Amino acid sequence: MAYGVPWTADEEALLRKLVAEGLTIRQLGVRLGRTHNSVQRHLMAMRLRTQGKARGGRTEGGKFAKTGPTKREQAHRAGPVTLPPLASLQDVD
Repeated sequence: MAYGVPWTADEEALLRKLVAEGLTIRQLGVRLGRTHNSVQRHLMAMRLRTQGKARGGRTEGGKFAKTGPTKREQAHRAGPVTLPPLASLQDVD
């Protein structure tokens, strides 16, 4: 892996082409012989985006998109407690 090596014009052209093909940052790094962080920083500097997963963010209306169930919905899905009664408590008079 290259560390601290400047990007060449050929590498930048290949990076643009591979981003257009939809490769992930890790795949880009492997193809270019660069680290994940190097590719990520260079994509930001070039103002390019990969087609990775959407992780929330603001929608067109300006509100944040819902990314998953709320804590209340998670607790509701857990269901009631289904443990059997303790045998030691049944014999108590």
